[in-house]
Amino acid sequence: MTSASGSDYKKLSHREHILELPDTYVGSVETHEEWRWVLDSDAGKMVHRKIPFNPGFYKLFDELVVNARDARIRSMTSANPVKHIAVHVEQEGGSLKISVENDGDGIPIQEHAEHKVWVPELIFGHLLTSGNYNKEEEKIVGGKNGYGAKLVNVFSTEFKLEVRSPAQGSKYTQVWHDHMSRCDKPSVKKDAGKGFVRVTYTPDLSRFIGFEQEEMVNVLRTRTSRFPGTVPPW
Repeated sequence: MTSASGSDYKKLSHREHILELPDTYVGSVETHEEWRWVLDSDAGKMVHRKIPFNPGFYKLFDELVVNARDARIRSMTSANPVKHIAVHVEQEGGSLKISVENDGDGIPIQEHAEHKVWVPELIFGHLLTSGNYNKEEEKIVGGKNGYGAKLVNVFSTEFKLEVRSPAQGSKYTQVWHDHMSRCDKPSVKKDAGKGFVRVTYTPDLSRFIGFEQEEMVNVLRTRTSRFPGTVPPW
């Protein structure tokens, strides 16, 4: 074993560890060339070509899309099943704002009995929380490790959550800032509208090396165009 001075050792918070070692959580954040099938909007068909692809950026987007798909699967026996998934990507100069929304019953807007925190905040703003930890259940949904959407939050400069729950007759809104380091107090208001969950995030593009915005936006477009139940985002 090699010796080291005490000052060589460093302790990171869980959030800092994710940002310092992204490969462990989201895969590579370096852009590389990769052959992929992508949508050619002008031709109206899929084409196979080499593109600059960033796996980590794609993984984060996919976490939210899979979350919406999981909600759809779970709701099949519900009186108010998820009928659509909507994705919107807004390009503002060199930045992106991305939202993923699904309808249905929403998320319970109530305080968690054990952890004494709002359930939506627990799901989207606390690492290692999940509803899929039961090993006895047959796995028909994607999430299982308690990271999921929280990783999107950590890699974003702003992460906004909106939930409407018909069961509670309320709408819940909360915003996180600076890679999930700061969290605003939630706004909870009476609202009798249809249920939904919407996440809108601004990814910190500086954390994705060699990022090619137009190409990666087209990759997202391709992903959603082939996703059942998804409203075309563009």
